[in-house]
Amino acid sequence: MSNGKRPIVGVVCLIALAALAYGCQVGDGMFPTEAQRSLQPSVSAQDVLAKIDEVITDPTLGKSAKSQFQTIVKVYPKKPADAQAKARTLIDFILKHFQEGKWESADGTGELVAMILEYVGLVPEAQGATTCIPNVDCQGEATNSNEFAGAKIPGDLVDVPFVLLFTPLPNMEVKPPLFGLVYDISTYPEGIVFSNTSPSGSLTLSAEDDQPVAGVCTLDSDDPNGIPEGVDPDSLYVVHFENGVWERLPQVDITFLDCSTASSGTEVGLWSNPILETVVDFLSPGRVVAAGLRTGGAITSFSPHATEVAGTLPTETALSIVEGTTTFVAGQTITLRAEVDPEPTGGNVAFYATNPVSGPGAPIVAVVDGVATRTFVCGTDRVPFGSHEAQVQYLGTEGFASSVSGTLAYTCSAGD
Repeated sequence: MSNGKRPIVGVVCLIALAALAYGCQVGDGMFPTEAQRSLQPSVSAQDVLAKIDEVITDPTLGKSAKSQFQTIVKVYPKKPADAQAKARTLIDFILKHFQEGKWESADGTGELVAMILEYVGLVPEAQGATTCIPNVDCQGEATNSNEFAGAKIPGDLVDVPFVLLFTPLPNMEVKPPLFGLVYDISTYPEGIVFSNTSPSGSLTLSAEDDQPVAGVCTLDSDDPNGIPEGVDPDSLYVVHFENGVWERLPQVDITFLDCSTASSGTEVGLWSNPILETVVDFLSPGRVVAAGLRTGGAITSFSPHATEVAGTLPTETALSIVEGTTTFVAGQTITLRAEVDPEPTGGNVAFYATNPVSGPGAPIVAVVDGVATRTFVCGTDRVPFGSHEAQVQYLGTEGFASSVSGTLAYTCSAGD
């Protein structure tokens, strides 16, 4: 036999031996039946107890938490509903004492809560978790399998302690213009919501500093499920699935999420028997690695998240008067300011100081960094004395739709 054939024969023999061992173990009842497997915890009791020791540094509280969990282990799976109720009580105990500062690990506490929820079957295996408490900024990411999503919550928007959970949904089908990776960013307890404006009241969402945001990595065109070539990254929006509908979130420039090694696909195993791990690694296809494009959006509630590619982006145009007043007298300057969101790559704004237009046609001003301004003088042909309503219209450009602002009422008088 030549040397070149020996590795192949060795692999075949190892598969045969392992398959034989697997069959004997099943026949001897060493593996659970299908009914037993349906209630088999996805995480072991030993893992949870070890996590309690790692996270809860207060010895008295740690002992109490372990005692409560051991009761859960005895109850589950004979009475899963009772075990789940006891798990919720234990989690409330953990969150209460973490909020009181009895230990410091936000991520560790979140991971511990996730493991307890997994043990009693309340959530699937999460890739990441963290704990949020009032007045402390928190953020978390899912990174365990090189697939990425994350969320960041300002502490002043947190009213009660809760855990952020990040769970990939590989079987959730999305079709263009929606693209994965798809993640469930959820909370325990459920029902955590936030205002859709920042604490300052601003609707200009340009960073993650002052509002809750969620981010996901979008696969590039090298992946079969990636975004098409030539898509402008500015046209990528985070969307979330709520009440049976994918809803687009406002675009936010997030900085906490690294998508440079985001990947899709999972390695395919032949059997679950540990003896075959080496063979499975040898025979399984490699992971598909994608250069991720980071997208983020402001969030008001948590639900499955993906990414949407918009062709021509809808825009919103806001109008304000820079002087901060609505009463002017002859000779005073009136400065109208138009702000276009999302920030377009160009285009112009038409300024209507009066409706209908007085004097010549509406002035046209180029948009720079999403903003255009135009000054008028009270008492001229464009702004005669009297009451007026101002309005502006963004005229659009390639990839960005036109939009019209609301109106602003103001007066121009001759004065004393």
